[in-house]
Amino acid sequence: MNTCKFITLERILIILIVIIAGGLLIHNRTATESQLSAINRQTGDIIKRGEIMTTSDDYAVFNIDNSTVYLSKNTQVKLVDGRQGNIDLQLIQGRIVLDGNANISVREVNISTKGQVSVVHYSWLDEIEAAPIIGLATVQYSDQSRFLDPQAIRMSTLDPYATEFIDFNPSQSSEKDFYDWVGLDT
Repeated sequence: MNTCKFITLERILIILIVIIAGGLLIHNRTATESQLSAINRQTGDIIKRGEIMTTSDDYAVFNIDNSTVYLSKNTQVKLVDGRQGNIDLQLIQGRIVLDGNANISVREVNISTKGQVSVVHYSWLDEIEAAPIIGLATVQYSDQSRFLDPQAIRMSTLDPYATEFIDFNPSQSSEKDFYDWVGLDT
């Protein structure tokens, strides 16, 4: 007795699902977007995604894609995402000047810039200061956004996110030497 096996619609769907899922897994494994690294201009050290750019007693400058990150003394910055056109940094502590297009996060506060911005994270005070130097900067927290042009802001990095506008003058800063090193016209 011969039995014919018929391919049913359910079997076809199962086969298609397995093929599509397998194809997506292979594609995600082999065709992921490349990550850019941060390169220390002075030493040539390479910082990859998830690693931390750090300084102790000296300043440092890193290039990532078309952006430049200047680190003051005792500063730590994590390269969270280095995809081209989508640079995300986490300022753990310290002071940076960012020149380019990037996002900087400090806890639940995000600062986006297209230009040049100074950001300070006083981790022991749970505060940040963000000051646009050239171009635009936006601070986002909770469900609020503040555009900083040309006004600088000091704010808490914890809820209720107390904010106040401040004056930013690099030549009168306690970190004047850093801003001079960066090349800001002070």
